Order: sequence, then structure tokens, then C-alpha cells
Amino acid sequence: KKLKDERKAIKSEAKKLKKEEREKIKHEKRLKREEETKKRSMKDYEDDVFFREVREEPSIIKQYLKETKKDLKRARKEGEEEKIAFLENKLAEYEASLETETDKAIMLTYKRYNKPEEATSRLDLHGLKKAEAMRLLEKILNLRLKQIEEQNGPKDDREPIEFNIVTGRGSHTGRPILKMAAKDFLLDRGIEFREFS
Repeated sequence: KKLKDERKAIKSEAKKLKKEEREKIKHEKRLKREEETKKRSMKDYEDDVFFREVREEPSIIKQYLKETKKDLKRARKEGEEEKIAFLENKLAEYEASLETETDKAIMLTYKRYNKPEEATSRLDLHGLKKAEAMRLLEKILNLRLKQIEEQNGPKDDREPIEFNIVTGRGSHTGRPILKMAAKDFLLDRGIEFREFS
């Protein structure tokens, strides 16, 4: 009977140790998940701050453009020629400035998501709005095609070149806007492509 009680005690102790081990593993997994969630939310926060800062200047200029267009409309209604000329010049300045600042925002975002060593084979469009992404895609593809032709000759004389375009899944908008836009962009230019998930 004593032996039976000892076995029972050992089994009970083993069960207790297994349960403690399972609890410890669960706890470690939960801590790991929480840490990963914290890192993701921190990255999201950093991205939000980054994008706010990058787009701050273009937003301000857009506001100036909007106000200037209203003022120009009023000046035209009232027939104030001097004011019209002044506002048209201001409008042109703001449009040029917006173009410059938007290019800066695009390039800062490009540098954030694209590694220099991958520039010849990959383009990540994360963080860009549709118009910005298509503008960058056109610029980068034109540059890349020019480099390829200089190195390897015209299209007919060489093998196909692989170039990856990363668009994301559209998790912020609920649909893959950049993916659809990139497909349309490539189709419109007769560039062959394959889709990967």
C-alpha cells in the first residue's frame, strides 16, 4: 500500500509539474504575443508620425492653393485685373511648390521602405497614396529600363528582366488599391507581369 501511495504521489507530482510547465509555456507565448503586438503598434505609431510629418508641408500648400483659387475666383468676378495677375502668379508658385514637396514626400517614403542594394530588382510602394505610387513607379521603371538598355541592349536582344513591385494588401483601405493601379499601369504600357500573393 505504501508503494501504491508513493506511485500516486509521484503521478500527482508529475501531473502538477506538467501543468506548471504548460502554464509557463502559455505565459511565455502570451508575453511574446503581447511584445509582438507592442512592436507592431509602435511601428504603426512611428509610421503614422512619419507620414504626418512627411505630408505636413504638401498639406499646408494644398490649403494655400485652395484659398488662392477662391480669391482668384472672386477677383475674376469683380474684374480686378491687377489682383487676378498677382493671384495667378501665386497659384503657379504654389503649384510648383506642391510638386516639389510632393516629390520630397515620395522620395522620403521610398527611402524608408526600399533598400539601396535592392534598387535594381525591387520597388516597395508601401506608404504611398495611389497618385504618388504611380508617379514613383513610372519614374523608377523608366530609369530601370534605361539602365537595362544601356547594359544589355534593346528589348529584342535580351532575356526578360525580373523586377518586383510590392504593393501591399490594402489593409488600411480594405482593398488593394495600389495593386490594381500597378496592374493597370503595367497593362497600359504593355509590360508583362506575374502576380504573387
